[in-house]
Amino acid sequence: MRKSVFITICLGFLCLFAAAQELPADLRIVPPGAGVSPRLAQLSGIWEGAWEYSPKGPGAKNFVPLDVIGWGVKIAILEINPPKAKALYATSGSPGNPGKCFQVEDAAVSGDAIMLKFGQAGEKKTVTLSPSGNPGVAHATMQSERAALVHKATLRKQEGRRLAEIKP
Repeated sequence: MRKSVFITICLGFLCLFAAAQELPADLRIVPPGAGVSPRLAQLSGIWEGAWEYSPKGPGAKNFVPLDVIGWGVKIAILEINPPKAKALYATSGSPGNPGKCFQVEDAAVSGDAIMLKFGQAGEKKTVTLSPSGNPGVAHATMQSERAALVHKATLRKQEGRRLAEIKP
């Protein structure tokens, strides 16, 4: 009985919350130039996944992907031109808190990672996207300026979607 109640609750969450917000259909990805390191160049494109949530207390060893509770994420790295980058950030949402898609104004290259900073004063967030060594997988972290907690995500590159590419 307990197990079926838990499954019903989980399915309810899955139905209630939408998948990650869609990115614009006409995205233009600029291929990285010859001067961009191969590890950094791997970050060009669209990445999708979910922030992980690690509860405390009994059963804390298990994590729940936050897309189950409305925290799926897509990041589109549109252009890498060190020390800057152009990026879009999209999150999923719920009926009471709709998902968002927006251009990140403050996107910068830091070594082989891309840092996205956004939000209002007191609520600023920093998302860092780093290569994993596997060209189809990237690691992301998100830190809020008001909280010590760092959210983590493993993102997968979306290769199946055809994107309009332009030459630099």
